[in-house]
Amino acid sequence: MAGLEMMLQNRLPAYFPTALMAVVAGTLAYFVLTFLQPRALVSAVAGVMTVVILVFGLWPEEVARESIRKPWVAGQYVYSNQVVGADVPGMGVKSEIPRIEAHGFLRTHVFVPQDQRQVTDANRVEVGRTLALATCSNCHSLSATGMRPLRHYFAGNHTESEIAEYLQAALAGGNTLYMPQIPLKDDEARALAAYILSTLPNAGVNTAQAGVAAPAKE
Repeated sequence: MAGLEMMLQNRLPAYFPTALMAVVAGTLAYFVLTFLQPRALVSAVAGVMTVVILVFGLWPEEVARESIRKPWVAGQYVYSNQVVGADVPGMGVKSEIPRIEAHGFLRTHVFVPQDQRQVTDANRVEVGRTLALATCSNCHSLSATGMRPLRHYFAGNHTESEIAEYLQAALAGGNTLYMPQIPLKDDEARALAAYILSTLPNAGVNTAQAGVAAPAKE
């Protein structure tokens, strides 16, 4: 029971239990109606309801499956950020984690813009946002709303160094539940921390202390 509660709280959207019950109740109501009033089962209504039941009947299961299997999206070897995180000898697939550990995420990930492959004082927050998009956004919203907003995991009084230290400790070994292994270099962790810091309510104060400019709110 505790495991189910943790899954509902941390892996599935808040509306999931209500939506699931609504789908079940609506489906049962339709079948009860057609049982009690067979004449209501005309071709047009039956056709529409078949599509509705198929779509909304599969939707909760798909949401649950996609949420629970994170951080993997393919065969327990491809992370949701498109990084190959495990060897698959039978397919000749090699993990990209050792290469990321050696050279950094920015220099190895295919979707990082060329002008952001190196962190500078001028682009640090922008690079941090790119890292957040590439490494976090499949499971965490970067805005104040949506599924598991990234900013909700950090209090406004955290410093950039504290956030960077947490990111490296939590992600480097791949031992955090439901999180991919992301071995960030020191400058990458600081860039991601600077971006996260810039999204918090008192971003102006925190980013000024960190020596970076706060971007426009999303």
